[in-house]
Amino acid sequence: MPYVKNTKFQGFTANNLKLLAMTTMLIDHVAWKFLPFASAGGLAAHLIGRITIPVFCYFAAEGYFHTRSFKKYICRMLLFAFISNFAFYFYANGRLQQSALELANSFVNTSVILPLTLGLVALRVYYHENFNTSSKAVLITLCAAGGFFGDWFFFPVIWILGFGIFRGHFKKQAAYFILTGLPIMVFESFYRYFYGIGDELWALNQFGIILALPLLYFYNGKLGKYKLKWLFYVFYPAHLVVLALINNFIKL
Repeated sequence: MPYVKNTKFQGFTANNLKLLAMTTMLIDHVAWKFLPFASAGGLAAHLIGRITIPVFCYFAAEGYFHTRSFKKYICRMLLFAFISNFAFYFYANGRLQQSALELANSFVNTSVILPLTLGLVALRVYYHENFNTSSKAVLITLCAAGGFFGDWFFFPVIWILGFGIFRGHFKKQAAYFILTGLPIMVFESFYRYFYGIGDELWALNQFGIILALPLLYFYNGKLGKYKLKWLFYVFYPAHLVVLALINNFIKL
């Protein structure tokens, strides 16, 4: 548990942090649809939005240790990933898939829920007693490779793995997260520079992932007063659909 100080401030519950991550995700996705990227509002919104994925990765790993049934947990995530694929495509394109080819392509360029699910599988492999070191390395590498088919690529896989392996040691979790996050914080700036794409300020937005660490430091290890599990499952695809519908209405 990162936060153990005895003060009037008792830290953030899991629900507090997940609700905050939902809010930053909404801000980020609203900005992608309705704000110019290079505007001050767009840059600020995307910077804030980078808080989302580290928090979700952290609590995916926490969920691994708290779930009563990993099989049920992973089945929920797979169902969630399947449903979210359609919402993600609708958000990105303003319509659903209209052919078998589009449907197939959508599943190789799908939402972040796929890498999150693969991160949980990788964590399960790491702790599985029936796999030797070589088998674990191969299977975890396959999970990371599978992450390339989803938003945020393999980063959720390796972050969930790190948060799980170093659970209970926040400094190690933070160090691992920063070191593995450096590539995504600098890659796009070089990529855009060499290929002349522009929008180099995007790299600055990626540094926003670091903003999640102070929040996670104050996690008090408690769930919160209310059981909001299904809210977190429903919100992701639901808000993508709503934003796409609003955008389509504006274009009419």
